[in-house]
Amino acid sequence: MNVHIDKQKVAKHFNQAAQTYDEYAVIHRRMAWQILQQLKESRWAGRRVLEIGCGTGFLTRLILENYPQSQVTAVDLAEKMILIAKQNSDPLKKVEWIVGDIEKMEWSENSFDLIVSNAAVHWLQQPCVLLKEWYRALSPNGKIIISTFGPNTLQELAYLFQTVELEMGLVPELHILPFYAVKDWEKAFQEAGYQQIVSKERWLREQYPSVREFLYTIKSTGENFSNPRQNIITSSRVLRQVMNRYAFSYQVRKQVYATYHFIHIAADKLTP
Repeated sequence: MNVHIDKQKVAKHFNQAAQTYDEYAVIHRRMAWQILQQLKESRWAGRRVLEIGCGTGFLTRLILENYPQSQVTAVDLAEKMILIAKQNSDPLKKVEWIVGDIEKMEWSENSFDLIVSNAAVHWLQQPCVLLKEWYRALSPNGKIIISTFGPNTLQELAYLFQTVELEMGLVPELHILPFYAVKDWEKAFQEAGYQQIVSKERWLREQYPSVREFLYTIKSTGENFSNPRQNIITSSRVLRQVMNRYAFSYQVRKQVYATYHFIHIAADKLTP
């Protein structure tokens, strides 16, 4: 990814969102349920699991409830997310909670039978490099399943920011994190050595009572991204214009809507 990911800022956003995340992460829970469905369809029967970006532990709990034999290593960048995950989880279940940057971690060969990640890999600076490392860490016949957002996610918001900034004579800034297309993910999985790659895409228009509630939902799930060069006065003017236009342009039945583009990919490490 050509965009620099400031991991300290990402951790700060998710730490700030830790208390509100579960209330507002409706989209993320849907994505997690899809991962579980793919896992069940694959008839996976392993034991050792690595979860990347575990957040408050929703997917962690789904896996342990459905596969009680599992031993999960759950990693997240945000300490407060891990703290809530621990509080929400059965202490008798076999989970190792790790706070840290997954891009700085190394694993021994054949460490895991399953690697999962729900709505997290778009925050990685070099996900294609990590796919190779995860392939090495998978056991023979191991499986990886990830979910992430596609490039059409929040397209209405991205369009309005660009339009308003151009009309104001400003150089458009990046307000929405760029997301890889499914073809890019498929290529990365192939180059990393995975086999039996299955990708699924889905689009959803989610409705919100107001633009303010929509933007608050993004912030409350830690998904807010910005790469600001404008001063606070200019950025406030831009935001006001965007919010006013959004309420007028993307309204249905007295609510506003936003597009989400989901990508799910499952693949295997087959023995020769």
